[in-house]
Amino acid sequence: MFFEPHRSIGEKAFYVSEVGKIDFPLHIHRAFEVIAQESGETEVTINNKIITLTKGKALLIFPFQQHSYRCKKVGKLQLCIFSPDMVEEFYKSDRLPRENLFDFSAQYGVNFDNFYLKKAYVYSIIGAFDTDREYISVQKNPDNVIVNLLMYAEENFCTRCLLKDVAKKMGHDYAYISKLFRRKISMPFNTYVNILRINESKNKLINTDMTVTEIGFECGYSSLRSFNRAFFKQEKVTPTEYRKEKTTK
Repeated sequence: MFFEPHRSIGEKAFYVSEVGKIDFPLHIHRAFEVIAQESGETEVTINNKIITLTKGKALLIFPFQQHSYRCKKVGKLQLCIFSPDMVEEFYKSDRLPRENLFDFSAQYGVNFDNFYLKKAYVYSIIGAFDTDREYISVQKNPDNVIVNLLMYAEENFCTRCLLKDVAKKMGHDYAYISKLFRRKISMPFNTYVNILRINESKNKLINTDMTVTEIGFECGYSSLRSFNRAFFKQEKVTPTEYRKEKTTK
């Protein structure tokens, strides 16, 4: 099982691919992923459950659900991947659907050339999926250290969120899980947390009237100076410059 960072921490990430078949090993990411089968058959494994997709069927895979694909019969399918930041009203990190399968006919040949078309398509997927859907509370697997660390970051990145705290909580040696996280995710835990914080702050800078200082504190930074420094390191501009640039276009 491996982690896909480019499908996990990109700002408002959205990706659509139309293919004849898909074969992909077990992996996880922070994004939602939809596979919709137009023809042919695909075997999908989600958290050890095997499902065969046939014509007119689709699967909505939630963030951090382990999944893999194996083509059983070449046909036509669409893969759509989108960030949970696009569906903030829908996404809740502490729940999963009891069933990922649903009926859905994908849109083919559409040019998603602006954010509103992308968001409209994403919500058409969510609308079709959520009808009469039953959800269950997330059950953490003590043996899956990486998923538990990613979920901890997801739930706590706007607060203290230190690896030494989660190491103690999980009963693991700090040095062990620090090396494990860096090896599996290709970055230190604090770097991953900072990316989540900065992405959240960018959303607030564009879509709220909160001051830069208020946003920094709400996104987990202890001072305006530390927020400005972290923001500039990732974006190469200050939060104030970013807000001005994005809201005056």
